[in-house]
Amino acid sequence: FYVPLKKVVNFFAVQTGQNASDEDAVFNNIDQYLQKELVSKEASASILKREYLKQLLTSPAPDDVDLQTAFSGCETELDTLHPLYIVLTASELLPGIERTAAQPASTAAEKSVKCAPAETARQGDAPCAAERVAVDDLFAFIVQFSSEEKASAYFERIAGNEKAFAVISEKICGACDMYRSFTRLRELYAARIFYREKGAAYERYIDTRKSGMRYPEALEAKLMQALRAGNRAAAEASYGDTVRELCEYRYAAIVFNLKRLYINLTAALDGTPSAEKEERLYDSADRIALVIEQAKDISDIDAEYYALMEKICAQSEEQHKQKQKKTAERIKRIVDEQLYDAQLSSKAIADSLGLSDTYVSKLFKASENISIANYINEARMAHAKRLLLETDLTIKEIAERIGISNGQYFYVLFRKYFGSSPAQFRSRSE
Repeated sequence: FYVPLKKVVNFFAVQTGQNASDEDAVFNNIDQYLQKELVSKEASASILKREYLKQLLTSPAPDDVDLQTAFSGCETELDTLHPLYIVLTASELLPGIERTAAQPASTAAEKSVKCAPAETARQGDAPCAAERVAVDDLFAFIVQFSSEEKASAYFERIAGNEKAFAVISEKICGACDMYRSFTRLRELYAARIFYREKGAAYERYIDTRKSGMRYPEALEAKLMQALRAGNRAAAEASYGDTVRELCEYRYAAIVFNLKRLYINLTAALDGTPSAEKEERLYDSADRIALVIEQAKDISDIDAEYYALMEKICAQSEEQHKQKQKKTAERIKRIVDEQLYDAQLSSKAIADSLGLSDTYVSKLFKASENISIANYINEARMAHAKRLLLETDLTIKEIAERIGISNGQYFYVLFRKYFGSSPAQFRSRSE
């Protein structure tokens, strides 16, 4: 094609009176055009090949389609004579695989890859062929080895790389296996922050996880009890037990149950039913789902739950204080109303409230910073003081009015509070 074309160009160049030397310039332009078209064609073919491979990964193929038939739809170095695997990672490159420089590209996802020379990879375990497909924010490497032994050695090396976390499929035997393995790898990669065991880098690890949706209601009840008591340390410990149990399940179950727990905690933060509350619960479900999806480590998820539990503990503590205050006010009213009763005591008050003496005593002391017994004595002495100043009742009558039948005890108690006997106090006041 090129030689006849050159003769035609020469003919027209002479016919138009141009210098013969200009034909070189003309052919330089033609060469550049052809080279550009060639690069464009190769780029188009490369894009179509990646899209075809992506279709094999993301869409199920019929069970009777073998790999040789599947790969015939695109020009790829992969074949069916050697073991084939899928490696899913967020890294653009893998050990033993390098980016080709043969064609320019605007993004990393559009750049081709090829197997690195033997001297740049560990001897004997580098892939003999590889294709890379960008799916969402991840890269799926379809790699091939000359033997299964070399594949095992290579995967053992990359499985322990924490910086470039990768999950590795089982051996691919058919076109339908590509979709099945890729789907399971995406689940495994998403669940990587929950699976910390050594074998979690391999597709078969999913089969060790439970597939049900059982919710740990007993652990949640323990967690809620700790939160209602305002015990944040106990609540966080129960939360840790809950997450450890959830991690025994598949990823979908983990996410579902974590969302359920978060919704229940959000509902516990505000116990008042309302239309706005239902909307907040929807928002909380979306929020925690996004946190789980974007989490780089399980501590990112824990932080959301810890923050929510801290709010619930603070709310519980405030509610507890208000409850203490109300009960303390009831105790004060009982003391004022039954001050004349010689049997008035913390136990008698607790019995009237239907509570234990120990609980009532601790609650009142925490709320008022004084014991019930001392509060009763203070109330009796304050009332006795008023009676001394405002009435002509005898000392004995006053003592009986405030529930003290022992006159000697009344004198001792009065002197303790006012520094003098009842008679001396009345005399000075007059």
